[in-house]
Amino acid sequence: MNAAACLTLAAFYCVVWCKQRENWVHLVFSFSAVAAAAIAAFELAMMHAKTVGEYGALLRWIHVPVWVLTVTFVMFVRLYLHAGRPWLAWGICGLRTVVLILNFIFTPNLNFQQITRLHQFSWWGGEVISVPIGVANPWATLSSVSLLLLLVFFVDATITVWRRGNRRRALFVGGSMIFGAILAWHVPLVVWGVIEVPFFLCFAYSGIVAAMGYELSTDMARTVQLARELEASDQRLNLAADSAGLGLWEWDIVRNEIWITDRGRSLFGFGASEKLDFDRFRSRLHPEDRKSVLNGVENSLRTGAQYQSEYRVVLPNGQLRWIAGRGQVECNGDGQPVRMRGASLDITKRKQAEEQLRMSEATLRESKEHIDLATKAAGLVVWTWDIPRDEFWVSSKDRALFGFSQTEKLTAERIRSVVHPEDRQLLRQQTDALTTGREIENQYRVLLPDGRVRWVMRLGRVEFDADGKPLRERGILMDISERKQAELEAARQRHDLAHLARVTTLG
Repeated sequence: MNAAACLTLAAFYCVVWCKQRENWVHLVFSFSAVAAAAIAAFELAMMHAKTVGEYGALLRWIHVPVWVLTVTFVMFVRLYLHAGRPWLAWGICGLRTVVLILNFIFTPNLNFQQITRLHQFSWWGGEVISVPIGVANPWATLSSVSLLLLLVFFVDATITVWRRGNRRRALFVGGSMIFGAILAWHVPLVVWGVIEVPFFLCFAYSGIVAAMGYELSTDMARTVQLARELEASDQRLNLAADSAGLGLWEWDIVRNEIWITDRGRSLFGFGASEKLDFDRFRSRLHPEDRKSVLNGVENSLRTGAQYQSEYRVVLPNGQLRWIAGRGQVECNGDGQPVRMRGASLDITKRKQAEEQLRMSEATLRESKEHIDLATKAAGLVVWTWDIPRDEFWVSSKDRALFGFSQTEKLTAERIRSVVHPEDRQLLRQQTDALTTGREIENQYRVLLPDGRVRWVMRLGRVEFDADGKPLRERGILMDISERKQAELEAARQRHDLAHLARVTTLG
């Protein structure tokens, strides 16, 4: 029964290893289970042996599965529990190998120099079993030493796992190994004649195998659960990616295979079942962008830096599409790139908007240049007054014209400070009457930094908010000094003519 259970476990985990060859612990466990089944079969045969020769031969050959079981137990502790001192593991395996070799050198085996007789007696249920009586082989001490080292190895590994915080595994697996190793000490006691019982290593070692199998099955169940959670997470991720217009992809660099979501395939114009590799991806790139994209990929593979690129792809119907790609390289233990994962996003609309913005900015820049030329030619000063904040905006050139610094805040009071003293009251009255109309027009004199007096005409339009309060005023100042000078000159001439006419009349 024990043998059948062990063989079933061995077959199951051997199949698991065939599908997951990178996980060697499954193969190690399979060998342990087969060895435990073999030990059970040998012990059953020894219990029913009828002659001394038959018993001695069986006892000799049972050392082979015992050697396999010992080595695989040590490997399981090292590979699965990641515990146990390496030198102790090598010492156990080496000493057990020496025991196996000596076992086939001595006759009838390593345990006995001579088996004198078989003591047969009734066991449970009235079954007659055989127990060896003979002269113990002094070299059998080596087998006991290897068993002692194995016990020490198990205790040390259990303590290590316990200190790591994995106490359940330490108690279940480590505890079963320690208990099994202690039970195995009945073998030297039988050999040296201390007790007369049949060998029952199969019970001790089958318990260890059962604990190992249970722990592996727990891990497998946890793996299945994690796989389900990962699948659900992938579905949520794909849903989120599709909602955001992202195409997720993964490039297996070693096999040169590309996996990509359905959304990603539609971005590049690939068929749903089309097999993809890097050359197929490269064929979609716009000829003008191909070199920059390949250089970016090569740099990421060489340095491990994040891959970032914006490029155009040519779809099968000739349509151009802008793509933003991001990716990260994954390397193996030797530092060689083996995989790149990333995402791609359609940014065609953004690029079109950027192009429109660029053209608008260029048009605005040209318009501004034309306006600047026109205002300069006409001697105009363009300004905006934020009325609630009481702050004027004028160009840097016009600030310098009136003697304002480039950083000072221009308020209404600061503007009035450059107005001729005789005109300030008029300007203040018109400013206070902003709520009476939208159009502003007046004329006044300003004092320039060099002491000159210039006549200007103020033309402005007031903007009001929803409550009817003045919000801002936009306008221009026009230098009308020459016109004013001409008007004054004409007035002077008219005055002179009128005076001359009066004098002539009186004369």
